Amino acid sequence: MKCKLCDYSNVDLKRFSDHVRAEHKLTSLQYTVLTQHGGVQPVCVECGAEVRYVSFSFKKYCKEHARLAMKEGGARGGANEAWNRGKTKETDDRIAAAAERATGEGNPFYGKRHTQEAIKKISENKTLLSSALNERIAERAHEFKLITSLDEYRSKRQYLTFECLKCGEQQPKTLQAFERGSRCRCCQPT
Repeated sequence: MKCKLCDYSNVDLKRFSDHVRAEHKLTSLQYTVLTQHGGVQPVCVECGAEVRYVSFSFKKYCKEHARLAMKEGGARGGANEAWNRGKTKETDDRIAAAAERATGEGNPFYGKRHTQEAIKKISENKTLLSSALNERIAERAHEFKLITSLDEYRSKRQYLTFECLKCGEQQPKTLQAFERGSRCRCCQPT
């Protein structure tokens, strides 16, 4: 987007909005009214009521007359062909343009990386502490005994071996299934 008050240009709307706020002391709404509507805030074309502002533009109709907008544009906003079904940036110009806008500085994650401290914290939070794991298993200690060593536990998708205290059958269960009340397949078959 190119600023109509100076020579600044940026494809990222957030950065453009920050520029308008910092350099021109205007909100994005004030900037849009001033530069695109001659200083007069648009109103509903049907009744003259206030219309919604969305990202450097205004809706054509108010909430009361939103059905008219749907009639005008159709239930899907007036698009004649599917935007993304079966299309890629190699086969559709619109998708290619969107992909181009999202590369480099247009990507909100551009230039950002996790610190080593954050990576370590994320890694620690992924696995349960053995005390928390013991608490979860202890809730059903009257039904099952854990056979798998807690040192081997790595993730919630991992199967642990439990032994039914009633019949002695050993069966694999994920911790999530165990906590949700998974039953012994021999004592209580489905």
